[in-house]
Amino acid sequence: MRPLVWVSTNFLWRAVDEESIDGLVNGVAREAGEFGDRLRHLNSGNTRTYAAWVILGAVVLTTLLVWAVR
Repeated sequence: MRPLVWVSTNFLWRAVDEESIDGLVNGVAREAGEFGDRLRHLNSGNTRTYAAWVILGAVVLTTLLVWAVR
């Protein structure tokens, strides 16, 4: 029984659960938070700027699509 408890505690719990599963989940959460922090700096609150970027994007996308069809 003791070897099973040791393997369960030292390998399955610490190596598999804490290192692999928890590490993956915590890493994804940390990266999502950092990505959100970077995106937050793009937000100026200026609606005219947002509208200008949307219009510019639509013009560029339309130009690319028209050019690709030729």
